[in-house]
Amino acid sequence: MQSSRLVWQQTCPSPRAFNPTKALAAFFVAPSRRASSLSPKPRVPEYPSFKRPLNLTLSRFRGRTIHAKELQVQLKTDEVAVEQLLGRHLYDAIRRYTDKMSMKSRSALWNEHMGLLNKVIHALPSNTSLEALPVALRDFIDYKGVNIYPSGVSDVTSRSRLGSEPPWTVPIFGEQPIRTPMEALNCEIANFTKWMELTPAEQECRRLVIHEMLGFIEAAGIGEFQTEPFGSGRIGLGSPQSDIDLRLFNSAEAIDVQNNTLPSTKRSRKALRRVMERINKNHLQWASCQLRPGKIPIINTRHEQTGVAVQIVAAPSTHRQQEVSERYLEEVPHLRSIYSVLHTALNMRGMGDVWKGGPGSYGLFIWIATILRLMKSKSPATDIVYAFAGDINDSAAHYLLECLRFIARFPFDDFALSPQLMMPIAKHNLGQEETESKIKTCLENDDPIRAGMWSISRKRLQPYMLCLQDPANPSSDLGLKSNAVKHIRYIAEMLVSRLERDLQAVEKVMSSPPSDRKLLGPPSFLAPLVGNCHELWKNQRVQAEQYGMATSQGNDLLAFRSQ
Repeated sequence: MQSSRLVWQQTCPSPRAFNPTKALAAFFVAPSRRASSLSPKPRVPEYPSFKRPLNLTLSRFRGRTIHAKELQVQLKTDEVAVEQLLGRHLYDAIRRYTDKMSMKSRSALWNEHMGLLNKVIHALPSNTSLEALPVALRDFIDYKGVNIYPSGVSDVTSRSRLGSEPPWTVPIFGEQPIRTPMEALNCEIANFTKWMELTPAEQECRRLVIHEMLGFIEAAGIGEFQTEPFGSGRIGLGSPQSDIDLRLFNSAEAIDVQNNTLPSTKRSRKALRRVMERINKNHLQWASCQLRPGKIPIINTRHEQTGVAVQIVAAPSTHRQQEVSERYLEEVPHLRSIYSVLHTALNMRGMGDVWKGGPGSYGLFIWIATILRLMKSKSPATDIVYAFAGDINDSAAHYLLECLRFIARFPFDDFALSPQLMMPIAKHNLGQEETESKIKTCLENDDPIRAGMWSISRKRLQPYMLCLQDPANPSSDLGLKSNAVKHIRYIAEMLVSRLERDLQAVEKVMSSPPSDRKLLGPPSFLAPLVGNCHELWKNQRVQAEQYGMATSQGNDLLAFRSQ
């Protein structure tokens, strides 16, 4: 236990963001202006500037270029070995990616990297170890996490970068003065959660879109197949940017009640293809779409009049997941608020979807619920959590900070998480005789939860992956596709550091005399997390509300005339 405690107490160094555009701009500034800009100036207490010294930013920019060249040279050296393992086509794709690294930062190429990484993992034999791979391929798989800013915002220290004032901000010196910075952050989280809730008009809009799509699918003539809504909208976690999730299933097929699984048959894929063809013929009502192949085939489209995204899948029943989610929302305090903030933070960075390397909406929900349950647990086995998570106070602001610290510092290489066992579990190497014996014994003793934890194993090529047991299906690993978890950990550490600096800056301003107060920022404590989502989503929300109100008023008028 002592050795585990030492492992768990390891913390990541506080990283710093780097903007190459600013570095180049600073490099071409006249020397006199450059010197004056770096000279200290007396000023009243205000929000601190986070500009980096010129020599530091330039060294980082040159370091990135040198790193890209080293990768190119190493990839060229290992060309024969990499090509034998992956094939010429995939090798050329990796080479083109490394060529782009000398011109763009890794944070701008992370999406392309995740797509290539998924193909590389599938191309390599399952029994391949990371140490046996060529150096270039090893560095490509065991990558270093980078900071990724919210979409459309590269600098949230300036109010002008965020557009209008975020609607969830709290005036520090308003009519109802805030006593502490943590209280201000807590109020922001509450306001943001309320702002993210769907208005009655938006709910009506989504109800109408679901009704239109169900009628559209029924007219496609798919026979015995039925469609039902599922996902976050069914349990009250829907947001303005949430997809409308529809499940296509064959009611005539038998469902495995114990494992809650329904295989995607050829007939279900054929039915989805017919729906896709019908959607592509109706461009006035629905955006064109494609059938994304995989274990669970998916169709993604968009309602043209409202911009609401619709996702149709041939997936197993999710009734158990829905029951678990509803129970956790009742049992775990502040789960809805923390999920709303972190889910938006990932979506604003394009990291929310599973096929992009993220945890997915349900995976993120269970991940956060597991962390919060561990923090509130009184079990001696979870004392180790407090060693690196810190003291827990019963407020959403404290929970948000500690949840981010947990994500940033949790030793993913060695431990897995189970929301039901309420304790971290050591990862196992699947295939070992002892592991197989443990799984068999647990199944014989009718203990599927522990059997599932023994079966969720460490990946040979990606030991850093998130391992998270699904409480609705103990044998399922919700982190199976979490290729971007290193980026998520780095982002979490950056956000913790940023929030701590913002809280200290505001506390300094609040403790200063009223005559010296000059609060230039932050524009919002949550701005580094969610960016300017209020600006990016404004038009789409207005469009959806107008559609919902107009259609509702039209239906009321028709009902009145029919009387």
